Amino acid sequence: MLGYSAGGVIAYAMAGRLLELGEQVTFLGLIDSLADPTEEPFFRETLAALERQTEADARDATALLATMAPVVVDPSRQQELTRLGRAGDVSTMIELLRRGGEIPSELDESAVRRLLRVQTSILCATGRYRPSPRPLSATLFRAARDGVTDPTLGWGALLRDGLRVVPVDGDHFTSNSALCV
Repeated sequence: MLGYSAGGVIAYAMAGRLLELGEQVTFLGLIDSLADPTEEPFFRETLAALERQTEADARDATALLATMAPVVVDPSRQQELTRLGRAGDVSTMIELLRRGGEIPSELDESAVRRLLRVQTSILCATGRYRPSPRPLSATLFRAARDGVTDPTLGWGALLRDGLRVVPVDGDHFTSNSALCV
């Protein structure tokens, strides 16, 4: 099994559950996944922004878009997205991201909002999850990261000799693109 980012944490949890059920895990791949995402400032800031929102706002994922969109868009559009995020204008943010190609044109606004709700739930769940050591082997495909000093992204303490680290080109957002793999 293989997971990217928070999906790697989910894959690790699933692999642990499979072991508990007596199953074998023949491959566990973690693509630029932090064992404890709350170690990374960007994740902490995103999680804090989500927690500050009221329940209704969190369902609309305003905080998620406002925090993440400026990171993945062209710098010339970051200020506008940040302003829209502060105003809570999710519809205009989605349209701006669609025009820039960050959101596929075939996804209508309700589909994007559903995806954002799922992403919000995943972020909140991985922010609460604390992995424990497991008798597993895993391969960590690690992208370049600023400010993270542990080359194993926390997995070394959990997997010890069962961890293989493979550096990949790109950063967290581009490491799983065809050009970097």
